[in-house]
Amino acid sequence: MQLSLSDRLVWIFRFVMFGILAAVLISPELYMTDRNFPLIPLTVYFIPLPYPLDYIVYSGMIVLALLLIIYADNRLLLIALVSIFGFLMLADQMRWQGFNIFYFFLSAAYLFSAKHPERLLSIIRITIIGYFFWTGIQNINNIYFDNIFPWIFEPYTKKFLPEQALAYFNYLGYLLPFIQIFAGIGLLFESTRNTAMLTGIILLGIIFISMSPIGHNWNKIQLPYYLAIMSVTYLAFNDTEFEFKSLFNHNKSIIHITAILMFLVLPIFNFVGLYDNSLSFKDFSGKGLYCKIYIDDEISENLPEVLKQYIFKTYDNKKYFDVFYWSMFALKVAPYSEKRVFNQLENYFCSFKTSEACPTNVVIYTYDNPK
Repeated sequence: MQLSLSDRLVWIFRFVMFGILAAVLISPELYMTDRNFPLIPLTVYFIPLPYPLDYIVYSGMIVLALLLIIYADNRLLLIALVSIFGFLMLADQMRWQGFNIFYFFLSAAYLFSAKHPERLLSIIRITIIGYFFWTGIQNINNIYFDNIFPWIFEPYTKKFLPEQALAYFNYLGYLLPFIQIFAGIGLLFESTRNTAMLTGIILLGIIFISMSPIGHNWNKIQLPYYLAIMSVTYLAFNDTEFEFKSLFNHNKSIIHITAILMFLVLPIFNFVGLYDNSLSFKDFSGKGLYCKIYIDDEISENLPEVLKQYIFKTYDNKKYFDVFYWSMFALKVAPYSEKRVFNQLENYFCSFKTSEACPTNVVIYTYDNPK
């Protein structure tokens, strides 16, 4: 049975709300002010919510997402959700995860394009096409080929593949990014749309199982994100007929232009360092930045007790924070891997220094060049 346009949009909206609900429930710490990781606001002038207002706002997100799953056409509830969500995103760049960008943008698209269903569906399709296309582009690198691809498929290869065939199987890693690119570009054309749709859904399903408790049991907050993208992909493209140029025929809409820029155009500037990694679909490419922040004994002693559990020591007893490890355990998400974020974290540690000089040392490195 073919879904009507309104039915497609309602169900896509509900899956987006499900994603928001799952994200805030899986990682409540990410949305709090009172937590074991400092807030990294967009500007130093941003005043965060004090305790217990952060808990009230957090609870509000849960209630609003639940209500919007039931009452999908309630505009007042959606205005409240988008407003709170936007405030939380401005208050902390650690919340600028790929899944939150996806959820927030589509929530805003529903708010500003509710009276234009064809335009809204075009915006949704643009986000999905951009996701598959740029994920594939970013995965064309040796780190992905040599490390990320084998790791993703490890739960499968360990169970189903003879060890002597493993090296040959890993050569498929060189092909997978181009399959992802096809999943994006193929959605544009009627002749390849169904194949591209199924390809994208299957690829995400493979990653979903790999990351799930029956696989690596890692980064669980990504699991509802993959479910949401798979569902949105199916609802936006299955059994539909449209010409790809129709996706770009709404040029008087600011939200539509923003979708084209964010999901199709701006990620290219990441390759020259002018656009953020997490906004450029680098999440599982292995190409992000990593950071260690070395601290002295005085800072270490002045830190809150709850943070001392994240201190590592080198062989010569130098103390440091591994930002990736710290973020994953304190917030259940990877850090927002930009130098400005790491520099703000350095300033945070310096606030525990009583003297004027701050001897912290920020070491930024990449996966293939560890330090």
